[in-house]
This record gives sequence, structure tokens and C-alpha cells, in this order.
Amino acid sequence: MLSIESMFGLGQPDTELNNIILLPISQLEPYPNQPFKMYSKEKLEELSEDIKQNGLLNPLIVRTIEGRKYQVLSGHNRLNAMKLNGEVNVPAIIKDCTDNEAKLILVQSNLLQRQELSNREKAEAFKMRNEALKSQGKRKENKLHALEEIAKTEKESSRTIARYIKTTKLVPELMDQFDEGELSLPTAELIAGLSSSNQNNLVEIIASENVKLTTNQAKSLNELEKNNNEITKSDILTILTKVPPKKLTEISKVKNALVNKDITLDDDVIEDFLEILNDLKYLKNPVIE
Repeated sequence: MLSIESMFGLGQPDTELNNIILLPISQLEPYPNQPFKMYSKEKLEELSEDIKQNGLLNPLIVRTIEGRKYQVLSGHNRLNAMKLNGEVNVPAIIKDCTDNEAKLILVQSNLLQRQELSNREKAEAFKMRNEALKSQGKRKENKLHALEEIAKTEKESSRTIARYIKTTKLVPELMDQFDEGELSLPTAELIAGLSSSNQNNLVEIIASENVKLTTNQAKSLNELEKNNNEITKSDILTILTKVPPKKLTEISKVKNALVNKDITLDDDVIEDFLEILNDLKYLKNPVIE
């Protein structure tokens, strides 16, 4: 299995494959269906101007494909910036790698170089890397330790990485909500466990009632599906609009405690605060398979 160092040619002597060479931009092809967003027009112009002033500091990483073409594994935005500058050739390092190794280079280069990744990008990146590592593992125990291997180079625990991966099963509308921060990770993970038809019903109810889904509600929906398989829109509406007595009691206790300290907060604010505490507690639980 390729190490991260060997993927990027770190600590290796120069070889024909690791030398930086100029490649015609016309011969470069993007990696298909890669999950990372391309830069906005403004950010791309910023990058192109920086390259004009300082040159391309980091070469692209590519691999050879059929038809005397090269597939870009790292540097899609840099390539677009070079095109914007009217360049004909681009510095690149050619890597001789398998499909799985190419996938690992693509994902890891983005995880290392990008300062901010959306929830969607994280989820898809972790999924791709997990699948590639499991495919490379020849023994069962290697496959089981793929998440731990990813966690070694990331700021997330293996449990959190597993949760992100599970959210890739969300239908597009719910993935959009997760990506925009409208769904927390614990809530998104639980909802991802529902069937697509139940998720689509949920999308309709959320839109029509203009409600925010909580982790406790997601748990209730999850449990209901396990018992009944299909959840009706009426079932979903009942769960999303009914305030459990326990929650009302909790809100009341917090509100009274704050009043004693001359602090007044709206019930909705207190409810949001309690939901955050609930999410933090949930994150300590074992990963749901």
C-alpha cells in the first residue's frame, strides 16, 4: 500500500516519474466525479493573479491514461487558473499508480491543501479514501482498520469519520441541509439510516411545516422505521410537531434557573442550547452500523 509520503514523492530520490516536467494543457483530463468543489470565479481569479506574480509553486500531480492523455489527481483549480492566464503548458509530476492509489492521492491532496471543506466534501472524501484503503487491504483486519488509518492523518476521530461516511446516504435535499449546517452531524447520521422514500417524505414535511429537525426527533424516526419499515407523512408530522413532556420540563428547569440569576431567554433559545448539549452527548456513543 502506498504511504502518504510515497504518494507525493516526499523523501524519495528523483526518478523519471517524480521529475517535474511541462505537459501540454490540452492533454490533461480532470478526475471524473471528484467530490471537491471548484473555486468560485473570484477565488480562481485571485489564484491566477498569484500565479502570474509568483509562478506555480506546487506542480500538478497526474497519471497517464489511454489516448496519450493525463488524468489530474491534484491541482484542478491550479490547472483552471493556468488556463485563465492563457498558459499552454503546466508543470506536473507523473505518478505511476493504480485506480485505488489515484483515488487516495486525489482525496489526500485535497484534505491536506484545503483550509475549509464543506460537510458534503468531507463525507465524500472520507468515503472515497475508506473504500480505497479497504480495497487495498488483503487481509480482513486491514479492512477493519481503514477508519483508524484515515484518523491518523485527520483531525477527526475514527468514529466521527464513520459518521460522515454514513451521511453520504442522505437524499440530495437533506445533504444540502447538512452541508449548509441546518442539520447537525448526529442528526444527519441518524436520518441517513432511513430509506430514501422515508427521507423524501421527511423533506416534504420539513419544507411545508418550516421546522428544524432535532437529534431526538431523528432518533424517533429511526426507531419508527425499524418497527414499521415505511413511515407515513402523518407519522413524521406528529414527531416533528409534538414537543415531548420531558423537553418541556427541561426547558422549564433551565428557564427558572436563569430567572433566579436575573437572566431571561426565549424558550426557543433554551431549546436550541439543550439540543446542542444532546448532540455532544450523542457523539460519545458508539458508531451506529
